[in-house]
Amino acid sequence: MKMYALISSLDPFDAANHSALGRLKMASGDPTTAAREFRAAIAAGSLDEAAAHVDLAESYVALIEQLDLRDVTVIGNSIGGWIAAEMALLDSTRISRFILADATGIVVEGQPVTDIFQISLDQLAQLSYHNPTAFRIDPSAMTDAQKAGMAANRQTLAVYGGSMTDPTLLKRLSAVKTPTLVLWGDSDGIVTPTYGQAYAAAIPTAAFQLLPNTGHLPHLETPDQTLSAIWSFVGAPLAHR
Repeated sequence: MKMYALISSLDPFDAANHSALGRLKMASGDPTTAAREFRAAIAAGSLDEAAAHVDLAESYVALIEQLDLRDVTVIGNSIGGWIAAEMALLDSTRISRFILADATGIVVEGQPVTDIFQISLDQLAQLSYHNPTAFRIDPSAMTDAQKAGMAANRQTLAVYGGSMTDPTLLKRLSAVKTPTLVLWGDSDGIVTPTYGQAYAAAIPTAAFQLLPNTGHLPHLETPDQTLSAIWSFVGAPLAHR
């Protein structure tokens, strides 16, 4: 506790301080605070992207253990899918299934992840949805609070997303043992279906499912068929681990 107080009294905007605090809290059995500190570290400054995602994955798995949850299904979309993949590599027996929806994280030759920070909001909508007109954002119609929230989200994403890939992840995924569903929108222009198929192929326990008329955010664009795919997978019998 004294060490935690000492570090927390230092520069609160220093990413290294928050990272150290997170590891201290993990060691003391407080994954909730650890997760908060790791998120603060990511937002505060440039860190090793792969390490940041591993830290988050470890804190989330530790939280599941602290809450004594069992038979958990973890679902992650986009960068959340990347974090879920890192969680799968930790091989927690408390987690029964993973669902990666249009996940980022891996590097696939000839299939670059779109740099969302170099394109306009219109271009982002065009690449993110099968029907972009229905989801296009009009900044002029947004309140100041909404604009501030969007700017903060993009800034945070720019820090911990970076290139949105980890060159080591693709090979490491061969160690995943937990049943995994890789869901992908057939119209995803951020990470293509070919990229998604490579994701699934890298995981020995994965199945790949393409969602028609769907882009990068299936839970927003086609929630009914996305939920149907999830329930079908969750209800499937599990092989003994």
